Amino acid sequence: MKLKYQIISFLIIGGLNTILVTSIMLVLYNIVGFGYWASSSLSFCIGVIISFLFNRKITFKDNGNIYITAVKFIIVVSVCYIISFDISRKCILFI
Repeated sequence: MKLKYQIISFLIIGGLNTILVTSIMLVLYNIVGFGYWASSSLSFCIGVIISFLFNRKITFKDNGNIYITAVKFIIVVSVCYIISFDISRKCILFI
Protein backbone atom coordinates (compact mmCIF):
# COMPACT_ATOMS: atom_id res chain seq x y z
CA MET A 1 0.00 0.00 0.00
CA LYS A 2 2.85 2.37 0.82
CA LEU A 3 4.47 1.78 -2.58
CA LYS A 4 1.18 2.45 -4.39
CA TYR A 5 0.81 5.76 -2.48
CA GLN A 6 4.38 6.72 -3.35
CA ILE A 7 3.94 5.96 -7.04
CA ILE A 8 0.67 7.91 -7.30
CA SER A 9 2.07 10.81 -5.26
CA PHE A 10 5.26 10.87 -7.32
CA LEU A 11 3.29 10.97 -10.58
CA ILE A 12 0.95 13.72 -9.38
CA ILE A 13 3.78 15.88 -8.06
CA GLY A 14 5.77 15.28 -11.25
CA GLY A 15 2.82 16.21 -13.46
CA LEU A 16 2.00 19.37 -11.53
CA ASN A 17 5.68 20.30 -11.42
CA THR A 18 5.94 19.89 -15.20
CA ILE A 19 2.96 22.21 -15.73
CA LEU A 20 4.45 24.76 -13.33
CA VAL A 21 7.95 24.62 -14.86
CA THR A 22 6.57 24.94 -18.39
CA SER A 23 4.45 27.91 -17.31
CA ILE A 24 7.44 29.59 -15.66
CA MET A 25 9.55 29.03 -18.76
CA LEU A 26 6.88 30.48 -21.06
CA VAL A 27 6.39 33.54 -18.84
CA LEU A 28 10.13 34.16 -18.62
CA TYR A 29 10.56 33.75 -22.37
CA ASN A 30 7.43 35.42 -23.75
CA ILE A 31 6.61 38.08 -21.16
CA VAL A 32 9.79 38.87 -19.25
CA GLY A 33 11.95 38.63 -22.37
CA PHE A 34 14.60 36.20 -21.19
CA GLY A 35 16.35 34.16 -23.87
CA TYR A 36 15.41 30.56 -24.51
CA TRP A 37 18.34 29.03 -22.61
CA ALA A 38 18.01 31.41 -19.65
CA SER A 39 14.27 30.69 -19.40
CA SER A 40 14.81 26.94 -19.70
CA SER A 41 17.66 26.82 -17.20
CA LEU A 42 15.97 28.97 -14.57
CA SER A 43 12.66 27.12 -14.81
CA PHE A 44 14.50 23.78 -14.68
CA CYS A 45 16.32 24.81 -11.48
CA ILE A 46 13.07 25.98 -9.89
CA GLY A 47 11.44 22.68 -10.88
CA VAL A 48 14.25 20.66 -9.35
CA ILE A 49 13.90 22.51 -6.04
CA ILE A 50 10.11 22.13 -6.00
CA SER A 51 10.32 18.45 -6.93
CA PHE A 52 12.87 17.80 -4.20
CA LEU A 53 10.91 19.55 -1.46
CA PHE A 54 7.49 18.12 -2.31
CA ASN A 55 8.65 14.55 -2.98
CA ARG A 56 10.80 14.59 0.15
CA LYS A 57 7.92 15.60 2.40
CA ILE A 58 4.84 14.19 0.67
CA THR A 59 5.92 11.17 -1.37
CA PHE A 60 8.69 9.73 0.77
CA LYS A 61 7.94 11.43 4.12
CA ASP A 62 11.67 11.83 4.69
CA ASN A 63 12.74 13.60 7.86
CA GLY A 64 16.43 12.73 7.61
CA ASN A 65 19.32 15.08 7.03
CA ILE A 66 18.19 17.47 4.29
CA TYR A 67 21.75 18.21 3.14
CA ILE A 68 22.67 14.57 2.51
CA THR A 69 19.34 13.96 0.79
CA ALA A 70 19.75 17.11 -1.33
CA VAL A 71 23.24 16.08 -2.47
CA LYS A 72 21.97 12.64 -3.49
CA PHE A 73 19.03 14.22 -5.32
CA ILE A 74 21.27 16.68 -7.15
CA ILE A 75 23.55 13.83 -8.26
CA VAL A 76 20.59 11.84 -9.62
CA VAL A 77 19.09 14.88 -11.39
CA SER A 78 22.49 15.80 -12.86
CA VAL A 79 23.07 12.31 -14.24
CA CYS A 80 19.55 12.22 -15.71
CA TYR A 81 20.04 15.68 -17.25
CA ILE A 82 23.33 14.67 -18.87
CA ILE A 83 21.81 11.47 -20.27
CA SER A 84 18.74 13.34 -21.53
CA PHE A 85 20.86 16.08 -23.10
CA ASP A 86 23.08 13.52 -24.83
CA ILE A 87 20.13 11.54 -26.19
CA SER A 88 18.44 14.75 -27.41
CA ARG A 89 21.64 15.92 -29.10
CA LYS A 90 22.02 12.57 -30.86
CA CYS A 91 18.40 12.68 -32.00
CA ILE A 92 18.82 16.18 -33.43
CA LEU A 93 21.99 15.16 -35.24
CA PHE A 94 20.23 12.07 -36.58
CA ILE A 95 17.33 14.12 -37.96
